[in-house]
Amino acid sequence: MEQIRNAHDYYKDFLEEDDLYHKAGELVKFLVNWQAPAAGDLPAIISALAYEMVKREFWGKEDARLIDDWLEDLREVGYTFPPRKNPEWHQQELAAKQKWIRPLKTTA
Repeated sequence: MEQIRNAHDYYKDFLEEDDLYHKAGELVKFLVNWQAPAAGDLPAIISALAYEMVKREFWGKEDARLIDDWLEDLREVGYTFPPRKNPEWHQQELAAKQKWIRPLKTTA
């Protein structure tokens, strides 16, 4: 895919994307280690994650509000959210995946 941009947009694009480049590793670490609340259905878990992302300054408050609005829209059109999986299932899945994840090697 080719993006056609006006020259005056390059700096603005850089500024908007710069934060992500600096926080990408931190974000991945957070997501891998994040624990869903013990209680709540899938929409509540998604919302909790969104607001935790705000708390950790990965997202702005408006982003989390948009997630809540999106979840409400899904409810209004009759979407049925899947049931929550057992938390032990998540721990088993995470343990299985972690044996395949190797730490990144750093070069000196």
